[in-house]
Amino acid sequence: MSKECKPKENVCKNNKSHTVMMDRCKKLECWVILKRLMVGRDGWALKQPLVDDKSRSSNKEKISLENIESNLKKLKYSKVDEFANDMRLVFSYALQYPSWSEVHKTARRIKDTFELS
Repeated sequence: MSKECKPKENVCKNNKSHTVMMDRCKKLECWVILKRLMVGRDGWALKQPLVDDKSRSSNKEKISLENIESNLKKLKYSKVDEFANDMRLVFSYALQYPSWSEVHKTARRIKDTFELS
């Protein structure tokens, strides 16, 4: 017998503020999408945080697929939209590279794949 995913809101018992978490099915879908992008042929470009010249002086790293993976593990997303917004943010950083660069081309391909998912 397989278990069906039933839409429901879960409350995180470890967090004092009782943050509402994504249901199990939505979280699993996010994991599948993320893992497909990370292990695919183009995942190399977005796995690690991209650092630009401005952020090197302040040591601020931009979000990456690895950061999103960590956020999923730590149950930091309460809605699928939060996950999707972080994914789009990763793409937007990479698309700031020159259009001829491999990072930009790769980000464009991955973004298109993500938006179709």
